Amino acid sequence: MNGGLAEFLKVPAANVLPIGDVLSFPQAAVLADAVATPYQALVDKARLQRDEVLVIVGAGGLGLHAIQIAKVLGARVMAVDIDDRHLEKAAEVGADILLHPDRDKITDSIRKETGGYGADVVIDLVGLPETLERELEWLRPAGKFLMVGYNLTRPFSWSSFDIVAKGLQIMGVRASTRRNLAEVIQWANEKKIVPIVEDRLPLEEVNQVFERLRSGKIIGRIVLEP
Repeated sequence: MNGGLAEFLKVPAANVLPIGDVLSFPQAAVLADAVATPYQALVDKARLQRDEVLVIVGAGGLGLHAIQIAKVLGARVMAVDIDDRHLEKAAEVGADILLHPDRDKITDSIRKETGGYGADVVIDLVGLPETLERELEWLRPAGKFLMVGYNLTRPFSWSSFDIVAKGLQIMGVRASTRRNLAEVIQWANEKKIVPIVEDRLPLEEVNQVFERLRSGKIIGRIVLEP
């Protein structure tokens, strides 16, 4: 429901979950989106396993938490981003290999890392046609592709033959379930993952925050406080 920038929002009491004594309110505020969404993608949808290779496209607010979740699950993580600051933060939170599209031959790097097979799972958090159209090449046969990022105006094309011939699994992921949120709250309280809150700002500065977001100057999440 709408209301993300409201001072108050009424929800059913059944939707409320305790956050415990470890988390601050700003940390808890980012869990439902930036943490629980990639959690649902990797845990429920992909069923990511120990020692599997995961490629994360986009090391922003969602991607940095996806890295942490994947490392808890024991996977090997390759992070792809066009911003070196994001890649540096990705390394801080546990990414094993950092890839920049302008400098690295990503397909070759993934094949080298996987003995020529390709990644077990690719999660796209960007949703741009120029990234989506090449990412299926990065998957091994029967690999899993998770679409979290999307674009409302720019379509993309995939080869139906490649999808069928390799037996790929393509899954869309939107938001999370109540159970997902309860589980990431527990993980955060146990410090398995750390919610990344870059800044806390008053609600009246929302337009400046959106401008920072559009210009790509935000790493992690900013929390607006009424």
